[in-house]
Amino acid sequence: VAEEARHAHGCTQVVAVLTAVGAPMLFRYFALDPGLNYPPQMSGLALIAIAMFGGFSWRRLALLSLVYFVCAVSLEYRNTGDDAASLMQTYAILYMALIAFSGAGLHEFLMRFAYSELTRVRTARSALGESEARFNAFMDHSTLIAWIKDDQYRYIYRNKGHRDRYGEPGTDWTGRRDDEFFPEEAARVYRETDEKVLRSGEPVHF
Repeated sequence: VAEEARHAHGCTQVVAVLTAVGAPMLFRYFALDPGLNYPPQMSGLALIAIAMFGGFSWRRLALLSLVYFVCAVSLEYRNTGDDAASLMQTYAILYMALIAFSGAGLHEFLMRFAYSELTRVRTARSALGESEARFNAFMDHSTLIAWIKDDQYRYIYRNKGHRDRYGEPGTDWTGRRDDEFFPEEAARVYRETDEKVLRSGEPVHF
């Protein structure tokens, strides 16, 4: 089923490209004969739009740009008697083909870069999540009562031992200080201990 879906997607892209580039070129062909005002750049604009939003690889767009350039230039010289005008149109067609090719290459490069960055971020997040899970499992199975605070004396982590001893069911301590949970004297002692640890950088054991 997946193979059939990819094949159908590829066929749809081919039909869309042939229609988007072929239809303006056909209009240009009929415009050259009776002298209707239909500029050849319209097919070039279609090609650029396909290069930017069609989802094609740069190799396919390179082939498409080459085919477009040959067909468009041949059409101009075949149906226009003025060589100077045809030469100017050739320059315009070549310019638009190069824009399409360069845009396709840049688009694919940016997409690959974004995908690689997304993969790297996902891998880093997965590794961080596994490391955090191991840390939590280790601390929760420890016999120690452990917690972590930030430099504003607010709780950012408590292990199971701390939660079992001091925790209140349904209470989240994250971002909160000791004076919200302990008596004033106990909170003052804990605050002085925290300040001592921050000043000295040495651990304090109770």
